[in-house]
Amino acid sequence: KEPETDANTPASQLTLDLSFTRKMETHMGDYLIVCGSIDGHYQTNCVRCLESAKQHVQAEFACCFIDQSFQKRPEYCDLEQVLADNKELDLYFCSQGNVDLKELVHEHLFMAIDPLPLHDVNCKGLCPQCGINLNLEVCKHTQDQ
Repeated sequence: KEPETDANTPASQLTLDLSFTRKMETHMGDYLIVCGSIDGHYQTNCVRCLESAKQHVQAEFACCFIDQSFQKRPEYCDLEQVLADNKELDLYFCSQGNVDLKELVHEHLFMAIDPLPLHDVNCKGLCPQCGINLNLEVCKHTQDQ
């Protein structure tokens, strides 16, 4: 169900929930597990007609941050995931225990958003000849077909 909106409701609203667990293992040293979820809505433009299109985004992720010194080791250099805490987690590297949560959230957010948003699944788009919005009008180019 879409949230109700009024004039005071922002066009975009995201909720981010994160949990952190610090662990220590012999082969990975001190590491951090970050689990999270993103949920929200935002305004964008329909790719067919450029009308405003309200979109919903939802994503869950789990990852492991290990020290960047491991990045140069052959067993880690090409890995995108790692087995940690009996789970397969996305692998990220950190420097001196500092994690880049902004990069993490942006990456998962951009992977979850619809790359081709529509304001309506039946959107007719714009006329490629004159640019008229075919949802609102009929032009002479579409009548000829």
